[in-house]
Amino acid sequence: MPKPVLSDSLFNANDVATAILDSAELSVTNQDLGVVDRSSLFTFASGWAGTKIAFSFNGFMFLNINCNHAGGTPADAETMLSTSDASFYADQAYFMPTLGYEGDRGTYVRIGTDGIINVHNPVNLSNANFYVLANGWYRF
Repeated sequence: MPKPVLSDSLFNANDVATAILDSAELSVTNQDLGVVDRSSLFTFASGWAGTKIAFSFNGFMFLNINCNHAGGTPADAETMLSTSDASFYADQAYFMPTLGYEGDRGTYVRIGTDGIINVHNPVNLSNANFYVLANGWYRF
C-alpha cells in the first residue's frame, strides 16, 4: 500500500479535517494583505485643518477624515483635501456621508477622479468654524 500524504498521526485521526486545521498556521498580518498607510499622500487645502487617515489595500483606499474650516462655512464644493499622486486617484467619483460638531453637515463629501476631495452643500450650525467628519472607501 502506498504511504499516505498525511503524517501517520493525521492519517489516523478521527477527524482528519480538524487535525489538519489544528496544526495549520492561519494568522494573517496587514503586511501579508498588502495594507499600506497612505496618509502622507493627502494634504489639507488652505483654510482646512484636522486629521486624516488613509490605508490602501488591493486597489482600494479607505479614508477617515476629521477636519474643520476656520472662520465660517466653506464654499460649496470647496476642496478640503487632495492628493497629487495620480496612482491613487479614484477610478470614478465616490460619495461619503458627513456629520460634524454641533450639527454641522454637508450633503456629501465627494472623492473625485482628479485627486480632489470636497464637501458639497455645507451647512454651519455651530460656532465660527465648520466641522466635518467622513469615513469611506474608493477604488483607485
